[in-house]
Amino acid sequence: MPNAHTALKVVIDVRPAGDSPAGIGQYVTNLVRALAALEDSPSLVLLGDRAVDGDSFPLGPKCQLLILPDGLGWHLRARKLFSSVQGDIYHAPSSALVPLALRRRAVLTVHDLAPAISPGVSTVKTRLAYLVLRLATRASGRVIAVSRATLERMEALWGKSDRTTVILEAPRPFPDCPSRERLDSILGGTAPYFLAVGTQEPRKNFERLVSAFEQASQGKEQFPRLVIAGKPGWGATPRFLETALERLSPNLLVLGFTTDRDLACLYRHARAFLIGSLDEGFGLPPLEAMSFGSPVAASKRGALPEILGKAPLYFDAEDEQEIGAVFRRLADDDELCRELKRRSLKRAKLFSWASTASQTLEVYRSLRLELE
Repeated sequence: MPNAHTALKVVIDVRPAGDSPAGIGQYVTNLVRALAALEDSPSLVLLGDRAVDGDSFPLGPKCQLLILPDGLGWHLRARKLFSSVQGDIYHAPSSALVPLALRRRAVLTVHDLAPAISPGVSTVKTRLAYLVLRLATRASGRVIAVSRATLERMEALWGKSDRTTVILEAPRPFPDCPSRERLDSILGGTAPYFLAVGTQEPRKNFERLVSAFEQASQGKEQFPRLVIAGKPGWGATPRFLETALERLSPNLLVLGFTTDRDLACLYRHARAFLIGSLDEGFGLPPLEAMSFGSPVAASKRGALPEILGKAPLYFDAEDEQEIGAVFRRLADDDELCRELKRRSLKRAKLFSWASTASQTLEVYRSLRLELE
């Protein structure tokens, strides 16, 4: 067994950081970068698959990336590799299969419990993953919840545990925002626009958001456009957006997956950012928008009120009339937008990946001490 003076070695599953990473991929990427930047950083062994790009991580003597073949066998190989590299802690930011095998040597991050809270907007795959997650949280040495709201749901569904810690995420560092000429190339013009960001899936509630926008903008020539950025997901949402584009273009623009550089440009210049999710375990896109000073309007669901505080306008995610009224206020009231911008910048400063990494490192250390 290692002692207190032995360098801590942490093995991390970084597969979510593969092609077109969504929220969990951003969590993994920025956590690894922040851990590696700590003065007392642990030794990191990153386990990926062929979709993971090594350029995403600060590889070097204390941070190495190992690529394993895809498929179900990945988990078996990861379990064996953890032993062969003499890892102290295994951190699973999403998939819970390996923690089931490693048990007390595993740290598991829980992002949300959407399949339990909103089964109607979940797939069979995500519901099966939820069942595995529930078993793994009982077996793992430590569990990280990304918000107080997520922790409270875990306790309500699974009972309280002294092995769970709340560690908040933070806005990722973005490349420098390009000029307005780049914005023009992204959007085909620099006219005012509202922005929404997220995977095109039912939980993000784009159907109601678009319908409310259509009602609010009807008959108004100078109304800002609605721009949606995010890769296609599952369910009827992608098809709904295709149909809406046929009807609402050019007032509606759906960009699909967007690079960090272009997303920075969109955040910075948006009239306002809107998130109408039916549930969120954290809510990273609106917090990122806040870091650029974007006025934000958000649904009252999940962790959003906890993370965003008093900075946004809030609305009922299922009330299209209320959402439409929010669109109109944001379009017409310059003073309101200036006030929301001030609140956004103030709120975003409370979060940092350096703090997230430091707290996560303490979780690793406390678990290793317990295992000795």
